[in-house]
Order: sequence, then C-alpha cells, then structure tokens
Amino acid sequence: DFTPSKGNALQACVASIFGQPLNQVPNFITLECGYYKGIVDYVKQLQQEDQRQQQDGEGKGEGGVCYTVQKKAFQQRKEGDAIVNVVDVVDAANSKDDVGEEKICIIRGKSPRGDFGHVVVGRIRDEGIRTCTVQMVHDPHPDETFLDMSEQFGW
Repeated sequence: DFTPSKGNALQACVASIFGQPLNQVPNFITLECGYYKGIVDYVKQLQQEDQRQQQDGEGKGEGGVCYTVQKKAFQQRKEGDAIVNVVDVVDAANSKDDVGEEKICIIRGKSPRGDFGHVVVGRIRDEGIRTCTVQMVHDPHPDETFLDMSEQFGW
C-alpha cells in the first residue's frame, strides 16, 4: 500500500537492516504501542534470540551482536555533494573512539512523491566534534527516489 501514512517503508527498512523477510517484521506504524516502542521491542527480541543462539552454540561468530535503538536529531548543511549533519548537542556524547565509526540507520524525511513523510536506510559516519555524514543507501519504495533533498531530514 503506497497511500501516505498507510505504507510499510519503516517495516521494509527494519527488515532490510536485520536481513529478515518482510512478513516476519511488524508494520510498526500500525502498532497500538507506537512505532518507536514497536521497533525497540522488536530489536530487544532479536537481541534475545541472538543471545539464546550463542548459549546453545548456534550463534554466528564470536559473542553476540549488540543492537541499539536511538533517536537522534540533526541539522544538515551541504558541503559539495555530501550532506553533513551536526548532531544535536543532547546526543553528541562522542568519544575519540567513535570517530570514523559507521552505523546503519533509518533516515526520515519528506517523500519526493508528495507532502508526507518517508523513511530510507542510511549509513551514518561519525566525523567527530558533533558532526556526522549521512549517506542514503536503500529506498524501500520501488522508484528509489529516496528523500526530498530540499527539505531537512533526520532521525
């Protein structure tokens, strides 16, 4: 369903990030608890499953995977072809160890197809001193137009 506020882009982004079939991931925007709590609960469930597999000797690699869910606000500015984002001071507890680290994230912004929101999968790289660069890497919508770059985005 591609109707504004009825689609499943958020569900598709989470499925893509965790390598899960779409039908095994809830459509978070329809949950009574709200999409954010729904995502947090889903990630906790994945974490628990990973820990159980590690204990049973079924896990992949050494140790379990640590998943975190955080909402971060950022302001953007253009530098050449790149979008550079200054992370909100509240969330800017960067340590020197974080510089250069890349994380997969979900980016929310305005859809290029109309006056409504949309989400895509992104990669955020910590550049230090409350600055990060964000690259959009996967748009779950079939036309793959990502976000309206004339509007501010973040998440």
